[in-house]
Amino acid sequence: MARQNQGAGKRNAPAVPLDYYDVKLEKRTPNLFFVFYGGEVTERKYFAGLRTDLASKAKDKSQFVHLKFVKGTPGQMVQSVLKELHARQQESTADSHKDIVWIVFDKDDFDNYSSAISSAHQADMKVAYSNECFELWLLLHFQEQKLQIKRAALTELLRVKWEETTDSTIDSERRVKHFPYGILRTQGDRTKAIERAKILHELAKVAVPPSPWEVNPVTTVYELVEQLVDFFAE
Repeated sequence: MARQNQGAGKRNAPAVPLDYYDVKLEKRTPNLFFVFYGGEVTERKYFAGLRTDLASKAKDKSQFVHLKFVKGTPGQMVQSVLKELHARQQESTADSHKDIVWIVFDKDDFDNYSSAISSAHQADMKVAYSNECFELWLLLHFQEQKLQIKRAALTELLRVKWEETTDSTIDSERRVKHFPYGILRTQGDRTKAIERAKILHELAKVAVPPSPWEVNPVTTVYELVEQLVDFFAE
């Protein structure tokens, strides 16, 4: 019997085997869409919420979108993902080269941030990077942010947005890690967030052509989101 995922048996949670992506590979029609992320709380909540949101009109597609937290520095994440993808290729006869693979991480204070991006690109992985952190992408749902900004300032701006949109008191910056996806969906604007992120990305590419990821602020999470939207719309 195939091993079941943690959601099996829970209300409204599909009982999908953990080896589903191997067992069904040869019969599947869509590509598999992998999103490996380094944020155990913020990124997990965001991408889970986005997948559910997009799947509201294409529920059959959600089973092909695989989200997974990967612990470590950006460099360690890239190596871990490469090992996992290699193992999947060895275990399946399906054409995994058609699959879509994204890895999501921040600059923060990591020394191997730039080299990790280069390594991921060399391995044909798509990188959704953020400088300084993923919270920039969340903030862009509400406002522009063209000036350099640190994580603490981003967190404070999001805390204020949370209070303003819910008329509640968020008394701890640590709670911002749990920023509700529902607020982004109902009070924020994903289309404008994409437009704002594109502008930042273009400015970064002009400022530092070889490595726009070194510019603060910049995020390419918008590219991942656009491709996910297209994936569910196909």
